[in-house]
Amino acid sequence: MKIFKGISIFSLFLGFLVEQISSMICRFIFVFILIKAVPSNVHDAPGLIYSNTLYLLIVLLVTLLLSSLGGYVTARIAKTSKIKNAVILAVFFELFIFNPLVGPTSYPYWYIIILLILNIPAAVLGAKIALKKVIFSS
Repeated sequence: MKIFKGISIFSLFLGFLVEQISSMICRFIFVFILIKAVPSNVHDAPGLIYSNTLYLLIVLLVTLLLSSLGGYVTARIAKTSKIKNAVILAVFFELFIFNPLVGPTSYPYWYIIILLILNIPAAVLGAKIALKKVIFSS
């Protein structure tokens, strides 16, 4: 089938791995900083995290940057259809957003909606940066 032509499972896997591992590391660091910065009981941490708008905006920005990084890695590794592979990666990530078992269920709706709207363009931006790097290095 033509729809699957040019899809690189390896590049998708590595792009997803880079995006998810770096996202987990960043979130751990941010939560640690937030809990240390705001004196509270450790048991109050989830409420503190999900009610702090500045924290959510920073996490949203970092998540979109990491989505761009995932699109960049995917596009650099894929031999063909680099943008297509980056879009597939972003759609796969969005499936995680919709899945209540692994997605951010406690985040406010505005956070999830913005992430759903901007995730695919962020991954495509990363892929376009990778394409420009390929063009300039040729």
